[in-house]
Amino acid sequence: MAFSKPTVGMRITDDSCELVSVSCSKNKTHELRKVLRIEIPKGLVENGRVKNSAELASAIKNEAEKNHFNSARVVLAFPDSLTYTHVFRFSGFAKDQDLLSLIEVHAQEAIPIDSDLTVADYRTVSRTRAGVDVLYAAALADDVEKYKEVLSLAGFKPAVFEPEALCIGRATFGAAEKKISLVADIESGAIQLLFFDAEGLRASFVKRVSELPVKKETAPYVDILWKNIQEAREWFEAEYAKSADAIVLTGELSDKKEIVSGIKKLAGDAVMILDHNYPTKQFASEDIAKLRKHGDMFHTSLGAAMNGCFPPLQTLNLLLPKIKGQGILERAGKTKQSKTEDKKSEAPVIINEQQVKSSGLRGLFASGMAKKAAVVFLTALIVVLVVLVIIPRLLPSASIFKNSGNVLQQAFLPIEQDFAFTVSPETGKADIIGRVVESEVIIDGAFVPATTESVIGKASGEVMLFNSSTTSQQLVARTRLLSDSGVLFRIQEDTTVPAAGQISVKVEADAQGQQGDIGPSRFTIPGLNPSRQAEIYGESLVSMTGGQSSVGILAQSDIDLAKRELLALAKEEETDIKQLLDSGELVLEGITEAQEVSLEVSAAVGDSVSSFNAILKVRLQKLVVKEKDIEEAGRAMVIEAYPKQANELEFADVVVEGLAVDNSSVLNFAKISGKITVE
Repeated sequence: MAFSKPTVGMRITDDSCELVSVSCSKNKTHELRKVLRIEIPKGLVENGRVKNSAELASAIKNEAEKNHFNSARVVLAFPDSLTYTHVFRFSGFAKDQDLLSLIEVHAQEAIPIDSDLTVADYRTVSRTRAGVDVLYAAALADDVEKYKEVLSLAGFKPAVFEPEALCIGRATFGAAEKKISLVADIESGAIQLLFFDAEGLRASFVKRVSELPVKKETAPYVDILWKNIQEAREWFEAEYAKSADAIVLTGELSDKKEIVSGIKKLAGDAVMILDHNYPTKQFASEDIAKLRKHGDMFHTSLGAAMNGCFPPLQTLNLLLPKIKGQGILERAGKTKQSKTEDKKSEAPVIINEQQVKSSGLRGLFASGMAKKAAVVFLTALIVVLVVLVIIPRLLPSASIFKNSGNVLQQAFLPIEQDFAFTVSPETGKADIIGRVVESEVIIDGAFVPATTESVIGKASGEVMLFNSSTTSQQLVARTRLLSDSGVLFRIQEDTTVPAAGQISVKVEADAQGQQGDIGPSRFTIPGLNPSRQAEIYGESLVSMTGGQSSVGILAQSDIDLAKRELLALAKEEETDIKQLLDSGELVLEGITEAQEVSLEVSAAVGDSVSSFNAILKVRLQKLVVKEKDIEEAGRAMVIEAYPKQANELEFADVVVEGLAVDNSSVLNFAKISGKITVE
């Protein structure tokens, strides 16, 4: 879910107000700016219900302004104790209008409060051929208005149970990858573990541990907690063929340092754990970075920084923007009457129901509500007591709840599973049949022979002659020039050194050998008289060369090496291979064979050359495979793992991601891997 504007997430408890500032950049990525925890005086909020709006707003406003949180759009995580939730499964409807009518009818049956006293909204969790799963949330209108009043008095622009309030339960910051997350919600009497990804809840695992009250010694509790976490992970991975990549620790006991540190020691680096009440001053940006790297979900309130994520069917606090198939059903004092009460519709299956706490209805009787509301409430309370007290005593201490594929399509779709297939152009040799495509490329290069031999000659170079006199001086070819190191050179051509001027001449050593390879030097002209030698002299600015040099001798090994290098370059050469592919085919990168067609060399074996050129024509062969064949192989693999859902999987969409080719692959037998998603 994307934020289009800078937003502040807020959660108010009986003793604190926690805020997190989130901004949206131009590329639609979200950044967590800062977090703030404000202590609230006792008595202003009790069991989630506001008792003194003015004083609560003042306490929040003063600290928010100091930390520059004021005047922002705020999304409030509505208290759990005041929120009522259900998940329905509907089938047989054709249009969103029909769905709206069904929700209106069955929501009034599910929520034990008159609809004209509530504010509610819903979200379509998943939509399949079998039907639609609807997540429904409601709260007393008086409670909602009270929180709106507090936020307005505190200087914020409130979004409480509004269509644009971003999300029911959580927002997915940077959750591009749909990784499974595990929330360990630990209380003094129970451990609840919930597995969910970016699309919602997958399954839950509950363990009652009332026999293990937390005392000074927490080691036994940590061991049993970790054991249950591991058992739940193993069960989930075996049942759904998915792994929980991150653990987020929440709940009443997650602020106890001994428990948190104990779990961290057992979890190791492979699991990410964030404390439920992580102190603001100690909050580290690297923790956020780790969560983003995992692709986990951030809650829009304090969970964006501290909790990491909340179970979407347990903390249903915020509502989604109004989009197709989703919208406000009821407002305070305004009830939309259903026009389809006489219309026969299939009753929904209740998949999950949040506990209806007595504090959430206390206001109904305190304000003298209608007798009808009292009767409805007492009936609902009896049902809740039966569900929460009597039935659990009849059950074993450990229980597993999962959504059956026949009841909730979302329980097994989408399915993400890693795959490893083999591909070969030969029938019957691999999992998938591919084919080989060919193209030609010409590539050339310059090379230096590896073998050289020494050559003796006369060093040569240039000398600048200077004349400081007022008369010019003629010099004939082979005039001697003697360097200050005693090496004799001769001028190559007749020349005249101008009066009060200079001229450059080419010179050559008088004798062969390395002794002529001298550096920059000063030269005298022995043929001139001593006084004239002082006026006319020479200087060289660069070294003389050629007295002794080496030259390459082209060998067959040089040609063979050049050919190997050109073949390697040819494999990396970009060719217009797409013109050779059929629709839907993919090239398996990294599997290319290059065969020599022809080779031209600029010199023959045995020639003395400093370098040579080679031109190679190469035939390239690549292995290609149809993407549809990979998808079908992946579908077959998933059907084998989920045989009971074969009919649904046969018609589900298949997506291939992260296709990779093993380094050991060759043209006639390749190994590929990646991730297959059936949705």
